[in-house]
Formats: sequence, C-alpha cells, structure tokens
Amino acid sequence: MTAELGDTRDPSALIPGDVAALYRAISAWRVREQNADEVGAALRTMQAVADWTGEAADAYGTRVGAVASGWSAMAAAFRRGGSALEDVAAAIDAARARAGDAVDLWDRADALDAAAFQEPPATPTGWLGPDRRAFLGSGPRAEARVVLADARAALRDAAQRAAAVLRAAIAVPGLGADEWAALLTGCANPGQVLDALAGADAGSLAALLRARPNLAGILARAEPAAVAPWWAHLDAAQKNALIHAAPAIIGSLGGVAYAARDEANRIWLEDQLADARAALAEAEKPPTYGEIVGGQAAAEAYAERLDRARSRVEGLENIQSSLTPPAGGAPRHLITLTGDSPPLAAISIGDLDTADNITYAVPGMGTTTEGMGNWTRASQNLADLQDQMDPGRAHAVVAWVGYQTPPVPIIEGGFDVMGTAFAERGADNLARDLSALEVLHPGAQVNVVAHSYGTTTSSIALTRDDVHVDSYVTLGSAGLPPEIDSATDLHAEAVFSGQAQDVWAVDPAGGDQWAWTGRLSPLHPVDPVSPGFGSHDFSVAGGAGLEPVTDHGVLTSSGNGYLDTRTESLRNVVLATTGQGDGVSPYVAPGPTPLQKALIEGLTHGRGL
Repeated sequence: MTAELGDTRDPSALIPGDVAALYRAISAWRVREQNADEVGAALRTMQAVADWTGEAADAYGTRVGAVASGWSAMAAAFRRGGSALEDVAAAIDAARARAGDAVDLWDRADALDAAAFQEPPATPTGWLGPDRRAFLGSGPRAEARVVLADARAALRDAAQRAAAVLRAAIAVPGLGADEWAALLTGCANPGQVLDALAGADAGSLAALLRARPNLAGILARAEPAAVAPWWAHLDAAQKNALIHAAPAIIGSLGGVAYAARDEANRIWLEDQLADARAALAEAEKPPTYGEIVGGQAAAEAYAERLDRARSRVEGLENIQSSLTPPAGGAPRHLITLTGDSPPLAAISIGDLDTADNITYAVPGMGTTTEGMGNWTRASQNLADLQDQMDPGRAHAVVAWVGYQTPPVPIIEGGFDVMGTAFAERGADNLARDLSALEVLHPGAQVNVVAHSYGTTTSSIALTRDDVHVDSYVTLGSAGLPPEIDSATDLHAEAVFSGQAQDVWAVDPAGGDQWAWTGRLSPLHPVDPVSPGFGSHDFSVAGGAGLEPVTDHGVLTSSGNGYLDTRTESLRNVVLATTGQGDGVSPYVAPGPTPLQKALIEGLTHGRGL
C-alpha cells in the first residue's frame, strides 16, 4: 500500500517507482536501437553491388532494401519506446519533487499545531468563539494534500502516455513476437542473419562479421534445418569467407557440410593453440611476491591457473595429433571443437558427408580431450573392422568427446559419476549433433556405441523427441535412469548390450570392475543386460579364437578391452552396427570367479547360497 502524508517524510515512499531500473531499461533500449540502426546501415551498404545489373540484381536490391527498412522500423520503435520510458522516469522525479513540497507543507502544519498553545492568545476569546489557533495547521495540510494529489495525477498521465507509445511501438508492422523476442535478447534472430548473409558477397561477408561479431553468435543459434539449405546455396567464395571470418561458429554449426566444418575447426584449432601456449607461458612464470606471501589461497589460485593452462594446451595438442590417420587409414575430420579447458571435440574417421553408415562413439567417465588419442584409437578399431565386415558400404565413426564426463571416483575427483547432471548436459549435446546429422543425411544408417557412463548419457539423448538411430550398443554400462527401464523407451530400431563379468578390482580372474558400481546409484540403476529390459545381449567372454574382455576399459595393454582389436566384444559391436545383428554371439550369464566362490563359501561355511 502506498504511504500517505503523515506516515512518512520520504518522497520516494509517497511516489513509488524504481527510477534506477527504468534507466537501466532505457539504456538497454538505446543499445537495441543502435544495434538495429547499425544492422540496417550495414545492409544498405550491401544493397548495391558494383557491375551487377539485371533482374537478379534488382530483386536482390529490393530484398535487401526491404530487410534494411525493417531494421529501421525496429530502430524507430526502440527510439520511441526509450523516449517514453525517459518521460516516465522524468515524471517520477518531478512527482517526487512535488511530494517533497507537500512534505514541507505538512511539516509547516505540524509546527503551527505544536506552537499554537505554547503561549496564551494575544486577545482573550472568552465566550465569543473557539480559539482559532487550533485550526492554523489545517490550511497547509489541505494544500499539501492537493500538491501530492496533483503530483500523482501527473505521473499517472505520463505513465498512460508512455504505455500508449510502447503499445504503438510494439505494433509496428513486421515486428511480430519472434522479432521482438529476438531483439530483446540480441538485436536479430537467426533467420534474419541467414537472410542477410546469404545476399552478401565474400568481401562484404568478411567485413560485416568483423564489424558486427555478434551476428556470428546469433548465427550459431540457427536450427540445422534452416542452415542446411542456406549453406548449400552459398557460393564457394561466400563459404570460404565465412569459414575464415567465423571459424569458431562455422566449425560446430549444425547443417553446414562436415568438410567445411573440418576446415573451420582446423583454423580455430591453430588459433586456440597459439593463444593457449601464450597463456601457459604466462602461467608458468614464477609466482609474484603477492602470491608467495598470500598464503594457501594464493598458492592454490596460482596452481589452479597453471593446471588449467596446461590442461588446455594438452587437450588441444592431443586433438591435433589425433587428426593424423594411421598409414593407409581413412582421412580424419575435426567436426566439433569448443573453447573449453580442456576443449570438447569430435573427430570423424571417414567422410561424414558421403558415408552410408555412421557410428557415434560416446565415452564414459574420465574421458577428456587430454586423452583424445585413446578414444580415437578405439574408434579406429571399430571403423577398421566395419570396413572389413561390411565392405560394400562407406563407413564413418565419430570419436565423440562432446561433453564433460564425470571424473573417476577418488582417483580424479568425487562421486559425480553416481549422478546424472553430467549425463543430462551431455545428452543435450549428443541429441543436437544427431539431429543435425539427420538433416544432412536422412538416408544413412546411424548408430550409437556407448561405453560406461556414456550409456547413461546417450540413453537420455535417445529419449528426445527429435532423435532416432538404427542401432544402439551399450558396453560396460554404468546404468540407465530408472525411467528408461525397457529397450522400447529408446528411439532405436535395435538395442544391443555387452557386459563383462562384474568383479572387484582385486579379483585376479579379470572382468569389469567399475560398471556394476555405477548401477548402484538410484539415479541410474537400470542394467541393460538384465532379463526383461529387451536388449539383444551379446557375449564378450571370448570365443571362436577371440579374446575376452577382462577390464572395464575400451583399450588395455593386454588387448582385452571392450574395443580392442581381437576381442569378441568388438566383433559383436561391428555386427550390431552394420545391419548384421542376427549374427552376434549370445550372452551367457557367467558363474562366480574363484575368488567369488571362495568368498561365498567363507560366508556360508561351505554351504553355498
């Protein structure tokens, strides 16, 4: 409830309103006005192209002119809206000044009342009437109320006028809800940026993106379904200009051809490496005097900065070295790269633009681009055997380190692997990449092979509405969320699962010492190998001259990881991902290892369970 005279002497309480917030809004509207003006001006500079005449040139000029006029209308709308808000802010200030006058009048009335009976009246009133001194304060009080009421009325009028101006501004033709929502968060929407960039020649594109780098950021929000036809219609010079002017955006933009993304990401990789090495050199300088005497906190900050710098360089260098294929191997393409520390990345073994069969390999806990070489080698094993066992088709395998994985418990950090926060974020990234792939290659067979916590991540992605794959393979699963308790919950034509025997780390018989611990989590307890889940379970125990899996890893020094070259596991994964799933060797539940038997007998005094 608004305060009244006599309750407070504060004009701000008598005239409510956040003037500071209004001025912040005004500032934002002025920035948006300037942005719209600048984009309109930039478009007008591209409206006429030297030495280009004819119907196509006229149509181009008309289209660019119309878009530029739309930006001018937006700028004018923001200008009027900002002015209206300024009027309201000024009206609040004026009303408060008048409220201050009203407070002064009220104080004068109080003073007259207080002094009225301190001294006897100069003329005795007797029986002729009341003492008039009791009414001396009534006049100033009445005047104060009128002053305050007038101030409030003037403010109401100003607010109503401003509201009308704002409504008129929002109603400007061409400014629909999408445009206003985009402008209020950026100054343009992705569709407008795509349209503007498509009409610019190569020289203008480079100049525009240098002058307005925020346009590249808006471009990054464009949907793959809109980007794909836009990119396809650009000429070679335009594409080259975009790749070199905005490599960080083009390199990960869904809908852009993967060869172009590779070219852009390699440019950005070199740029990042130069910056990262310079930052590392700076971080490796001896600590300053303040850091030396700053105690433990300063020492920890210094060590953290140095560790972060080293991690970034190591990740980038590992990505770079992983781009070199083995002798005679398929070319590799850097299809995703981020600026994180360490960065996220995805390397395609084979040509994603032409492949008939595409597999995304999703890693589990503790995998970062600092170990990119290891995950790429595992993916190479998969790609090589796919080529051998399915020679009639072109294959590509994506070594996808596209999310921050949880650290290995105790060894690297806490117990984040028991939760789903990392998996949820990773699922967003994987779903986005799979959706973009579907836009470019709707006819390709698409598979996902996931290991460990990667099964938690990928299973969530495969419940998203716009994601669908032909085959999904889990290896050494750390467990799926409880809401995914059936293979039918996954958007996959076929689901396959391989799981080595659950063992303790000290068991000399070998087996998977980690996966079962992840499934102890109530947040991802579902075992895809369990009866009733509905997966096509396959053996990884070794058979037909192939090696068994005796460790949780994908690659081991003994050659017994889930994706090592001569394992039964790798053979079954290849069959599952090349349309030959009927040929996988069936899973047989293992009996207890000698250590497990001994423990059981010790606990049951030899009577078994």
